[in-house]
Amino acid sequence: MFFTNKYFYKKYLKSISHHTQLYFCPVCNMFKNKVKKCSVCENNCEFFYYNPIKESLNDMFKMEGLKESILKNKEEIKSSRFISGIFNSDSYQDLVRKFKIQDGLNLSLTLCSDGISFYNLGRSIWPIFLSINEIPITKRFEFQNILIPIIFFGKSLPSLELILQPLITELNNLFVGTIIQGEYVKCILNGCIYDLPAKAKFMFMKSYNGFQSCCQCKDMGTYLNQQKKMIFPFDFKNEQQNNTPRNQLETEAVYQNIRSGLGGGNGILGIPPLNKIVYFNSMESCITDSMHCVFINISKMMMKLLFDSKCSTKSSYIHPINQKSLSNILQRQRLPDSFLRKLGFVRFEIFCIFLFLILHNLFNT
Repeated sequence: MFFTNKYFYKKYLKSISHHTQLYFCPVCNMFKNKVKKCSVCENNCEFFYYNPIKESLNDMFKMEGLKESILKNKEEIKSSRFISGIFNSDSYQDLVRKFKIQDGLNLSLTLCSDGISFYNLGRSIWPIFLSINEIPITKRFEFQNILIPIIFFGKSLPSLELILQPLITELNNLFVGTIIQGEYVKCILNGCIYDLPAKAKFMFMKSYNGFQSCCQCKDMGTYLNQQKKMIFPFDFKNEQQNNTPRNQLETEAVYQNIRSGLGGGNGILGIPPLNKIVYFNSMESCITDSMHCVFINISKMMMKLLFDSKCSTKSSYIHPINQKSLSNILQRQRLPDSFLRKLGFVRFEIFCIFLFLILHNLFNT
């Protein structure tokens, strides 16, 4: 993307006029008033950029056709008989029933974040992104349509409780509603997507290589010493012991113990800062990262069997002569973005469709 090096990082900052630098002491964990040294502990202060959501939406709504495309997309979703994207999920339908998210220009947001290391500088960037679900999928992830409220550049990620404070305050205010470009707009955070290391940081849970590190269930997991990773295998002999789901009462009891100074449990180390958003539940709204957990390794193995010359003796191997023609065929294929029925596991079924396209075209090549 655009944060691939320091040049693009600085170029982006120059392109937004309404961002502010918020200074803080990483030791005292307190905001400071634009000073280089903390007056309490005399350590060097750091800062991050905060780009207000309301100001960004104000700029976006000035773009020709954006408001109209959002309203049109909402009407198409209401009248469509297709299952499409996030809008048919239980979490989104809850927003429709409770907060009337489909009315007017009300918006739901999905948060995601990850760190990007600059090894030559010994530093990393941690941007926090917000995507607007009501923007049509073909335009939703275009650069100008993505909100980037927070960018931190430093040696290591500081206290999330601190740097998320302005975002939490603004999301609570936008939940009440505001006027943007003459339109009443309410914004609601619908869910969060992280890779495994970022999930542990944002959810205040054990590292992804620790026991009970899954945010969806309480399984202990099995650590593989040789591969140095944690897995959660399915026990066919004792199916009732598999994937014991977390429930809200037990999770809240752990949070209460943490507030009382008794420590966490069940893999929970602290209370996620985003829980301070009045309507938000981090544990229920953190989407399982099936891409990193499942499909990357399956895809790697599949690609190896199909295209790696080391597997040339296997029946699955595709000779280089046929690889080019298969590549041309696949480039002309288009994966579906909507379905006529509700899917049990959307990413898995899309993955199966992709696999089918390869094998189908392979046998026809």
